[in-house]
Amino acid sequence: MKKRKKLSTIRVSVTLPELMVEDFKTKADLTGLSVSRIVHLQLKARKPIMIVSREFLNEVRELRQVLDKIVAEGTIEAETLSILRQRVQFYQAFITSDQEVDVYVP
Repeated sequence: MKKRKKLSTIRVSVTLPELMVEDFKTKADLTGLSVSRIVHLQLKARKPIMIVSREFLNEVRELRQVLDKIVAEGTIEAETLSILRQRVQFYQAFITSDQEVDVYVP
């Protein structure tokens, strides 16, 4: 029977630009994760990752419910159309890149 190698954790100290540290802190506050976890996720990812807040995730879920309602009913009311337009404008402003990204939500 083979023995498994025990993975160890090593503490590393690095010097980062102030702007990058603030970015990590902001992402940590939005997601409720620690700064070290955010750094770990970004270093581990092969593709760039987009870390989203819980509020953003809730917006996406609400939008999905609206779309499901449209599909189920086969029609769209003026109020629903207005909601969709507002959400599309929000996401257009939020998303700044056409890159393929992984989304991590705790």
